[in-house]
Amino acid sequence: MTNTATATQGTTQEPKVPGIFQEMKSAIMLNIDSASAKPDAWQPYNATTGRSFDGAARLRLASAGFDDPRWLTEKQAERAGATIRPESKEKGIRVYFYEKGENNTVALKTYTLFNAQQMDGLSAYRAMTPEKANDALRATAEKNQVKVEKGVHPEKLAEAIIHQKMGKLKGTSEENVAACLAVEFLKAEHGLRVDVTNLRDAFQALPEKSTGKTLMNCANDAGKYSRQAIESSEILNKIEKQTVTLAEVPAKTQSKSRSRVQSM
Repeated sequence: MTNTATATQGTTQEPKVPGIFQEMKSAIMLNIDSASAKPDAWQPYNATTGRSFDGAARLRLASAGFDDPRWLTEKQAERAGATIRPESKEKGIRVYFYEKGENNTVALKTYTLFNAQQMDGLSAYRAMTPEKANDALRATAEKNQVKVEKGVHPEKLAEAIIHQKMGKLKGTSEENVAACLAVEFLKAEHGLRVDVTNLRDAFQALPEKSTGKTLMNCANDAGKYSRQAIESSEILNKIEKQTVTLAEVPAKTQSKSRSRVQSM
């Protein structure tokens, strides 16, 4: 399989793969302390398609410091009748994803996204009101055949669920980061606040020479484990996705705007 790097959304140079991952890691490490602990923020989605961001893209967007989970490209914002504030124009968040091409090639592409809080013209976000979040998490544990002890703390319960999904661990710092992230992803999906301090400590425990790709792989693994945990469970506190309507455009342009944006 041939790997290629392709830039989109007006980028004039092809991004170098190691540099892309390092940029993402540096931004996450820089912003994690100021990341929102609200569960909504940790369930980011495209406000035009309703698609959720997962894995590395989810971590990058959730750690950007916004409470609102809605994200759009600049073009999508314009078509939705929103305006990106002047002071936010240069503060978009780049996310990356792989796209399969012809002859078994895989292109690494980038989109720049803006949060709804950086815009004018969108309706106010209606924050989730979690109901019986602890009970919801206990139900998920039972569906995953995890023993639920009376009075167990939600953090410990989420850890037990994720560790069951991950299997026997070797105790590496990379496994610890993936597990810690998966726990926080799972908590958010049940309406529980995210412990950004735990995440920061796990990230800082990574070896000094670890690459940006290492953290991205951890985030993608975390997304996989949390998805597996909720596949057979009825989540009571998933956010209600509040999408916006785009203005009509020619079919060719409209198709292009719907390109899939996801984690690596």
